[in-house]
Amino acid sequence: METLVLITATADPTAPGSSAPTADEERPAGALGSWLPEPGTRTGRFEGASYGSAVSCFVVDALPGTGPGLHEHPYSETFVVQAGRARFEVDGLRIDGLPGDVVVVAPETPHRFTALGAAALQMVCIHAAARMETTWLDGS
Repeated sequence: METLVLITATADPTAPGSSAPTADEERPAGALGSWLPEPGTRTGRFEGASYGSAVSCFVVDALPGTGPGLHEHPYSETFVVQAGRARFEVDGLRIDGLPGDVVVVAPETPHRFTALGAAALQMVCIHAAARMETTWLDGS
């Protein structure tokens, strides 16, 4: 299996093993996985299966008062709060997440989150699975 090299705006194309394009070449669309949101949405999604990864994620940019309904997964989910505030409900317990906090939800545990405060919630939701599976528990 080949190593996937992440190309960013700060990648050094001269670094050993780097496949970053030079200024004279372009990377073809779809060459790497992307989490960017679809037009008209605020949350991006990446599923690892197509790229040989055992993890998937959502990159959330949620307006205050929004969030998914109650649900669960057959694997753990790890939330990395980057900005804003989130109220998590995990198996009936309420936990407020602040920037820098990490919340881990065990497999098959009912959970949801809601963005709180005046600013948007920015967070990465890491699914410990190559393909995301969700069972909605509140009719969502």
